[in-house]
Amino acid sequence: MVGLGAGLSALALTGCQKKTKPVSENTFWERQPDDADWKEVNASFWFSQHPRITYWRRHYDKTRDPWKLWKRAGRYLPEIRREFKEQKLPLELCLLPMVESSFDPLARSQRAVGLWQFIAPTAIDMGLIVNNRMDERLDWGKSTVAAAKYLKQLARQFNGNWGLVLAAYNFGPGSVSRATQAQGTRDFWALEVRQETAEYVPKFLAMVQLLRESFPEV
Repeated sequence: MVGLGAGLSALALTGCQKKTKPVSENTFWERQPDDADWKEVNASFWFSQHPRITYWRRHYDKTRDPWKLWKRAGRYLPEIRREFKEQKLPLELCLLPMVESSFDPLARSQRAVGLWQFIAPTAIDMGLIVNNRMDERLDWGKSTVAAAKYLKQLARQFNGNWGLVLAAYNFGPGSVSRATQAQGTRDFWALEVRQETAEYVPKFLAMVQLLRESFPEV
């Protein structure tokens, strides 16, 4: 997101809530310790070569969307990374707003709002205030803390199966749990889900893979 050869420390940190050291002191993509709160931490998931990921990689090579969004994310990534690292979440998840809101903290869809596109019930469950006078989904700092909390909750529920975690973030944990039970599989690629969710995961993974290859040392 920052141009060839530039590190994440070169990104403007204005807008972050705290003054801290640049995140480029450590590799952005560094793996987390193996002391997570769930049982099955599947690091290889992020490197999957599924045909749907290949399709979206080719698409993004033409549109250049991941690189455009990488630039836009510069204001937010240092703070997001600190929160997710503290929660021992895979740092790839820091980039989830790419497919959720295009890193627009004021983004609105039919029901979802903010950088992390929370619907109101989930936001409230995660401790955000959502009422007629205040909507903390629009506060990207607070909603980032809530997103980390929610993703960690999903990681525990699905035992670190990141395909199911991402699907649940998009489709809802109840819907994904019912699908896995009815179909007798916990393999996201074998699971029959709605089309939006079926494409959501490979789209995100395609972006992550392309950016990891473009900026391996940020």
